[in-house]
Amino acid sequence: MITGKTLLDKGWPEGPILGEALRLAETLAAGGHRDDDVLATLEAVRNAPEGYAEDDPCHALAKAWRARQAPKPAPVRAVPMEAPIWGEEIIDPQAIRQLQNAMRLPVTVGGALMPDAPSAASWPSKTPWRRTWSGSTSPAG
Repeated sequence: MITGKTLLDKGWPEGPILGEALRLAETLAAGGHRDDDVLATLEAVRNAPEGYAEDDPCHALAKAWRARQAPKPAPVRAVPMEAPIWGEEIIDPQAIRQLQNAMRLPVTVGGALMPDAPSAASWPSKTPWRRTWSGSTSPAG
């Protein structure tokens, strides 16, 4: 008989996943499966939780494992997106680097730099920002 202790000893986490695993183990055992076959099924779901249909007895356990898996963050771009820079010759190089770093982020959809751009060092790190009437952002003041 598969118990919670059996699964915990095999590295299974406490919580909803353990409950679903025990329910599935009980169902499989009631269907005549041996403990080693039940454990093999549980491990198969644990190792590859995607692809179990809703009518599959393993679906609830697979769904619990999928919910536990953290989404992978989007990678930072190797090459920054293009962004226009007006007045590059008078803009602090640190401000240009800051724009290029921002244009590498996966959440960035566009950007631009104006001649009056402040350098990253010119603002305190916790400067509050506000949205201007044009939709751009600027330091609150």
